[in-house]
Amino acid sequence: ILPVSTQSRTMRIYSHGTVAPLQEVSLSPQVNGKVVWTDERLVAGGIFRKNERILQIEAVDYELQIENAQAAVSRAEYDLAVMEGNAVIARDEWKLMQQSNRELLMADRNPQSSNQRPNPLVLYEPQLKNANAGLVSAKAQLKRAHLDLERTTLSAPFNCRIRRKM
Repeated sequence: ILPVSTQSRTMRIYSHGTVAPLQEVSLSPQVNGKVVWTDERLVAGGIFRKNERILQIEAVDYELQIENAQAAVSRAEYDLAVMEGNAVIARDEWKLMQQSNRELLMADRNPQSSNQRPNPLVLYEPQLKNANAGLVSAKAQLKRAHLDLERTTLSAPFNCRIRRKM
């Protein structure tokens, strides 16, 4: 019988096998353009932390798209305001015509009713819908331009090591 005692020892275990990553992705920018900057660690074996910038694409074209989209939003807001104004004027004119028609009918003592619903085109209803749609579309293009500008920066989606650069 031997007494048991604890000791600290270093043990070496020799083994062989294949190490495989938990996740593997191919990263590529979602927008086109000239690469103007890359991190020096963008080489085989380079390590990046989550959200670290890996490369940068020239952003000038995308900044110009934002300016164009902002101008389109302004034009669409103007068009909508004009159509809303025209619709108010058209509605007022329609009411005046209806009132004038009623007075004429009363003078002729004709009991026929003049309360007709006007054609939607007369009241600018389709034009208003079209102007609203134009504004929605312009705002969507502006959001898209901002998104494209954000996409000029390629970042690590998680902590990672670069296998190869192509």
